[in-house]
Amino acid sequence: MQRSQYYNPDEVATLRKAARARAAQGRKADVVACLLVEVALELGLRVNELGRLRLGDFDFSRGSVRVYRSKRGKPSWDILPMSNHLSTVVLQHMAQRSSIAPEEALFEGQRGPMTRKGLQKAWNRMVAASGLPHLSIHGARHTLGTNLRRATGDLHMVQEVLGHSSIHTTAKFYDHIEWDEKVAALNGTYDG
Repeated sequence: MQRSQYYNPDEVATLRKAARARAAQGRKADVVACLLVEVALELGLRVNELGRLRLGDFDFSRGSVRVYRSKRGKPSWDILPMSNHLSTVVLQHMAQRSSIAPEEALFEGQRGPMTRKGLQKAWNRMVAASGLPHLSIHGARHTLGTNLRRATGDLHMVQEVLGHSSIHTTAKFYDHIEWDEKVAALNGTYDG
């Protein structure tokens, strides 16, 4: 995967910091955009999957999220693990909402559930605020896949989290080692 298609952990921290700073100003659109940044980076969902999330999809006692996916034209529900960090972020967001009915969209705009275009615009606004190079909202998916692969070395885990139906798809995108990592490994091969 080309380096420009994902953020490294330092860039993720920069994006989160910028999004939180914008949200702290209290503008509803920025609060929701900050939530979007957190959810997109933590779950690696496709934009249409993000748009389908409902408040009732989160099971805080189990630490999981139910995600509607369409695999090979067949609709299905996947249960994904949720980090403690994301659980806290979503619970804090829900505490600020006037209504938390299970069927309500997680990402609400001024006129109701945010559209695909609205989600992309919100994401782009937070990326621009961070000063980082542009990365599409789908890049959050690649960010999670790449950094999860690096952290665990487990291609099957990446496959399950991202919902790929085939390990070959996952390998095509995430079974790579960056050039600088190869150079660093070679440079340290015979050190002490």
